[in-house]
Amino acid sequence: FFFAILASGQGNTPALVLAMAVLGTTLGFLPYNLPISDFGFRISDLPQGKARAAIFMGDSGSLFLGFALASIAILFTDRPYDLVAFIAPLIVISIPILDTALAILRRLIHVEGPFSGDRQHLYDLLAGTGLGNGRAVLMIYLTSLMLGTLSLVMIRLTPVSVALLATGIVTILCLVAIRLGAVRHPASRLPGG
Repeated sequence: FFFAILASGQGNTPALVLAMAVLGTTLGFLPYNLPISDFGFRISDLPQGKARAAIFMGDSGSLFLGFALASIAILFTDRPYDLVAFIAPLIVISIPILDTALAILRRLIHVEGPFSGDRQHLYDLLAGTGLGNGRAVLMIYLTSLMLGTLSLVMIRLTPVSVALLATGIVTILCLVAIRLGAVRHPASRLPGG
């Protein structure tokens, strides 16, 4: 959504077309994956009585989605030396970037294979704080909404203000991730460690 707005404002037709295509395809998954019963709705209120995620994108789908989002972000960098054109799209996708960077860092620290799975992604950590699945998803959606809105604000700021705002956003996201326990030293997983 925010990529489409940014692309429209810049007259970037390739980015706009790709952003709208990604938006349309991902919205098709939303009714089947949003854990709406965790928001207080009764199961009988749900279409077809679905209480939990019913259609999964899987690894191939999520990898393609990540590729498409990264491609859209790259399409904004066609203007050399434009800091805002470089940073604003990165802010839009900063949660997936942070989650991926933390997963890589965790696997390096714990000397695990790059394709090994774990339950330490931001969503898992938020759900583990007692928020539950629905509220964890809502928290990520609200944070994404805030970051997308900030990316739209950035296009009106000076390059120095953009750099300061981006640094603040990255710092806050990293501090929240550390507070949630996204990266821990292997010794901290031992009893009493």
